[in-house]
Amino acid sequence: MRTLKGPAIFLAQFAGDKAPFDTLESLAKSSRQIAAKNLQAVGDCIRLRDAFAAERIPMLFVKGASLARLAYRSPFAKQSKDIDILVGTSDFSRAALLLGNLKFTPAPPVTVATATKWHRRMKESEWARSDGGQIDLHGRLANSPKLIPGLGVESPCQEVEIAPGETLR
Repeated sequence: MRTLKGPAIFLAQFAGDKAPFDTLESLAKSSRQIAAKNLQAVGDCIRLRDAFAAERIPMLFVKGASLARLAYRSPFAKQSKDIDILVGTSDFSRAALLLGNLKFTPAPPVTVATATKWHRRMKESEWARSDGGQIDLHGRLANSPKLIPGLGVESPCQEVEIAPGETLR
């Protein structure tokens, strides 16, 4: 007789006898993978926060772990493929160099050298690390600057605790 373990037991409480064992096991496996990826992302957020602070580059985290913490009470509950950060337009070049130093490479056609020019036209650029970590570097939150005017890195925001003693702006 097969028995459910870990997250599958939790899922079974909601599904009752309606969900097959294999379905519960599959859902449990997916939830473990999402939590593990989100744990890595939380660590990346903390490292990014500290690196940007050390270089005195103002930034905000957008969506991701901070939104999951506010919406679901846990930064591990919402699946996310990347970390979205917002920087001021005057800091694009420095942010691009910092991401490069942190082993993130921009997705073509952007390069570290052309990041500032790219961000004049586009709201974000994608940066990836060889282990699968991904960052979307935002200069604004919409491609049209007229769509969300006045919302930027210096806008009022709050600190969100994503782990004991660890907060993100």
